[in-house]
Amino acid sequence: MAGTQNGESPDGVVKYGMSLKAFFTQCFSRLRAMFAGARKQAPYEGPEYVVVDLEWNQYPRWMRTPVSASGVVMPHEIIQIGAVKVTQDFRVLDTFSVGVRLPGRRKLSKHVARVIQKTQADIDRGLDFPVAYQMFTDWCGGAERFITWGGDDLRVLQRNLAFYRLPAQNPAQWFDAQLIYARQILGSRIQTALAKAAETLGVEDGLTHHDALNDAYITVGVCAKLDMQSGMEKLAEPPKPKRTENRLFLQKKFISAGSEGGFETRALARQHCTAAPVCCPECGMVMKLEPKRVSSGDKWMRMGVCRVHGRHLVRYRVRHKGDNQFAWTRTVYAPDEELSKYFDDKAADSKTRRRGGRGRGKKPASGQQNAATARRQAAGEA
Repeated sequence: MAGTQNGESPDGVVKYGMSLKAFFTQCFSRLRAMFAGARKQAPYEGPEYVVVDLEWNQYPRWMRTPVSASGVVMPHEIIQIGAVKVTQDFRVLDTFSVGVRLPGRRKLSKHVARVIQKTQADIDRGLDFPVAYQMFTDWCGGAERFITWGGDDLRVLQRNLAFYRLPAQNPAQWFDAQLIYARQILGSRIQTALAKAAETLGVEDGLTHHDALNDAYITVGVCAKLDMQSGMEKLAEPPKPKRTENRLFLQKKFISAGSEGGFETRALARQHCTAAPVCCPECGMVMKLEPKRVSSGDKWMRMGVCRVHGRHLVRYRVRHKGDNQFAWTRTVYAPDEELSKYFDDKAADSKTRRRGGRGRGKKPASGQQNAATARRQAAGEA
């Protein structure tokens, strides 16, 4: 029989008429196959990371930008959430993708439609943002870290959450893979497009870019080529400040941030920055700004007061982005007694300096002093 010659019957039972070497070889091969199958079926129990990518609709200044009832302005509205759940060594565990519709009469920008290759009908089939975001958070589970390509995704997400009065994300859990790539590959902080980084590192994707899930997949491939563990550890460390007064802010974690660029003049950027309402990151209500202000050129600070959650330090900055373009950024810090005292001391100090330049204590200019002396001398001679 064929089964007796091979040492195994057609039903897979090992026969005793086979050689001892063949017997042990077959036993070990069966054990190896059993353990391999067990390893494939065993669930992963290590730390899980979520690589996130967002696509959003843009509202230029000439379009009607959505504003919530609490006064939150949303120039970038999320229309797709894509994510890939990975292991610590960036092995793919699961994927997530959901479309988000534009409520009301808001329409998809023509420029965005060309980039993402979607129509208004495709967007209309999506879910409302609160529902889609709840699905995303349920899918993330207990993920320890979130990774994006660039810092815009987190800023846009925080603004959308504030618009719908949803709890803000913790920035300490979010890491910028684009910055890690720039430090490890380029040795600088130059921003690089995801497609360029994938080409440089030889990541074969064959996927269509500007799709949230596809871009998340490509980001996973780029991260697998980097030393992400050391990169994230360095990002978690507070940078060494150049000035002593900055150490206080480096120790405090901001809980909300906003930015907008594309302004032709510095004055226009400052005007839009001061006009934009500041909302409490906890409840989404528009905060009342105290009249006191600490200013230093293109940087200034004010205190925003929420009736429920107290005083928040708000820092503003206007920067020149090149090509006659200016942008503003705004950072809101959590209520903190040390920050409140710091602001009050700086405001009192600046007020004292301003008073020192007025009234009787003001020293006259050299030309005025010489003219007064000449008049006194002429009166004495007369």
